[in-house]
Amino acid sequence: MTPSLQPIRPMALATLAVALALGGRSDFAAAKGAVGSGEALGADFLIANVCLDSRGRTLVGVSPIDGDPRCVSQRDLRVGEPLPYHTRQAGDGGDIAKGSDSFPINSSTLGFLAVHIYDYAGYLPGATFGFYDPSNPIGGGTIASISNRSISFIATQLGPQPLQYFVGAGCSPNRPVSAQALQDAWELAPTDQLAALRIPPQPSLGRVIAGGVISNPSRMVSSAQSVCPAQLPESTTHWSVQAVTYRARYKTGPRQGQHVVLWTLIAEHFGRDPSHMGDALSIERAYFTRELGWTRWEAWKSAAAVQNNPRVAAATEKLMARDNCALPLNAASTAPLASPIPPRDETGAPRTDMTLSGCVESTEIVPPKSPYGDAPPVGPGTWLGSIQASGLPSPLGVGLR
Repeated sequence: MTPSLQPIRPMALATLAVALALGGRSDFAAAKGAVGSGEALGADFLIANVCLDSRGRTLVGVSPIDGDPRCVSQRDLRVGEPLPYHTRQAGDGGDIAKGSDSFPINSSTLGFLAVHIYDYAGYLPGATFGFYDPSNPIGGGTIASISNRSISFIATQLGPQPLQYFVGAGCSPNRPVSAQALQDAWELAPTDQLAALRIPPQPSLGRVIAGGVISNPSRMVSSAQSVCPAQLPESTTHWSVQAVTYRARYKTGPRQGQHVVLWTLIAEHFGRDPSHMGDALSIERAYFTRELGWTRWEAWKSAAAVQNNPRVAAATEKLMARDNCALPLNAASTAPLASPIPPRDETGAPRTDMTLSGCVESTEIVPPKSPYGDAPPVGPGTWLGSIQASGLPSPLGVGLR
């Protein structure tokens, strides 16, 4: 087990998406709220940072984790701003290149939203990053929002499945899903505790600086129906902010060949109340960093769930043989790798019956195609573009534009 990963309770991660609007406020700083607020720090974890030179200009092709000496400061990526770099899955070893960029958009009803693209290249002839093929099982994305209570996922889509909404206590039984219904459903962390958090400038291995539990009623609802269910079961998120060591490959910079330690918001989610953590058959864990936004995802399943499903068992065996889910024990290029610590039950004891059944880690830095940075993937042919083209009613009240 790796000391750089000490999950302080289970949280949820998910595949998400929503029919959004790019209207409203044009600058991300306005959408973040007051400096030092929980909204500001929550948004910082949800989207990627850009590097700035000594004159405050964006460095295209340079990421905040490269260690490039020209990167003298950082700021959050702004709405509509070109992406100066991309993140791809590190150490996969498969034929399909995968990646996930984290960028902001504005919604006319919910304000700031963070988009996390599940991207790929390799299945179809001529397929490139930014292209969305709904028949492909790994394309799609997630969307997260910020409220006075929490930062949370509000929608998801993966491959051919319909767009799914996450709804919470604001969802009126048997009524259409509204913008209010999407808030505080698949919660990631509480904004008030993030507001009180002061993050040290340098992460130290194994250190946990915040954590806790959020529990609330929530459920996934298909956009095909888009109606609030009569009842919402309890779900729980265990969250923490801690130092995590990631495998990383850099385009440039003095850290090339080394791993990187980053302060990380870890959220583990399961669909039970807090007193039944030990009964959960599956748990999803999401990792967010201020430098890269959505950075890593893991799926955990109990031994019973694996044994009773041959497909899951086969996938788990293949994953373990490939060993691409392990994490470095330190930042040295020669550091040994180890599996992350499993989720814990309601008493804090590790769930030794749980097996890591899936993971994605996007920490390989790739330069953009354009020397000015690549446009955010929001138009025709993209995942967000496909949501707009579907004509689905949107709980945000407007379509993408």
